[in-house]
Amino acid sequence: MNIPKKALLTFLCFYLTVFIAGCGNSQSSESKNVKSGIAGSQKISGTISVSGILDAEQSAAVSSQLTGTVTTLNIKEGQAVRKGEVLLSLDKRDLSLQLQLAQSNYRKSVEAVNQAKISYDDAQKAYNRYQELYQTGSVSQQDYEQITSKLNLAKSQYETAQGSGLDAAQNSIQTIENNLDKADLKSPLDGVIASCNVTPGESVTTGTPIVSLVSEQNLILNGNISESMVNYLKVGQKVDIITDSVPGTTYSGTIIFISPVSVSTGQFFPVKIKVENANHTLRIGMTGSASIKYEINAPLAVPNTSLFQQNGSDYVYLIKDGKAVRTPLKLGLAGDAYTVVISGLNPEEQIIVSEPLNILDGDSVTISQ
Repeated sequence: MNIPKKALLTFLCFYLTVFIAGCGNSQSSESKNVKSGIAGSQKISGTISVSGILDAEQSAAVSSQLTGTVTTLNIKEGQAVRKGEVLLSLDKRDLSLQLQLAQSNYRKSVEAVNQAKISYDDAQKAYNRYQELYQTGSVSQQDYEQITSKLNLAKSQYETAQGSGLDAAQNSIQTIENNLDKADLKSPLDGVIASCNVTPGESVTTGTPIVSLVSEQNLILNGNISESMVNYLKVGQKVDIITDSVPGTTYSGTIIFISPVSVSTGQFFPVKIKVENANHTLRIGMTGSASIKYEINAPLAVPNTSLFQQNGSDYVYLIKDGKAVRTPLKLGLAGDAYTVVISGLNPEEQIIVSEPLNILDGDSVTISQ
């Protein structure tokens, strides 16, 4: 029997449509076994990672407080030094001569004071004798006034010798001794010489940086934390730091600063972490990564196993009347096992917390025990 081609095509299309529809109805009517959970409050823990560059906790630029010529250089770049150690010295010959002269002047001032004291004591004794004689009428008014004038003069000379002359001599010695101390440039911290810009015989001027030092005992990891995470960090919090430059080693650190102001390039807040570097294996300029643990009490959270994502949108499946109902969410902080729900879900709502991954909106579901 010959069947027209057009009729045959019509029949095949009808048959396929019925077959596909039947298959679809069979799939949607099949119930899928799922595990369920209840959305609610949850303690959430996790780890925040902060990466950054290691910098010196302490650094210093040493400059001279005097103008002079370098006579002794005790350091070289890369050398470790202790606080108070003499790095270099300036020519002290002129200062030493000045000190000798000032000390000589001081001795003369002391001698002048001693001599003035002797004269004053003698004048006081003479006055005491004349005063007794004057009271008995044994000396004249004129003689008594003369001896009184001598006493006043001796007293004035003694006080003058005690005052400005002696003080000036002492101040001069102190100033020169201070300058002699300044001629030895000392390290202000325990550290390493990063650079030295002079050699013996060179002249230096006041205020010009000569030596730079950095401390490697403790370093600072400078990083940034996003605005969504910044409130989960605390100053004083302990952290672990790793670096690709020293693989297999974990360093201890402490958060010492969290900026109250975000950086201008985006919604990130600068963070400083003090890193213990007792064995000096870390170097300034290395990249490090800090793992910061946190734990919060979230008023509404869901298990991470309940979350799905499509085209950048997050959602879960509610269980309503035996059906899976796709429900979009706005999520917050993601922990190791749970994620904070900001909106889209109410407490005590029942959700699917496990596979199958091929579940669809409207599928019939059976809660497995």
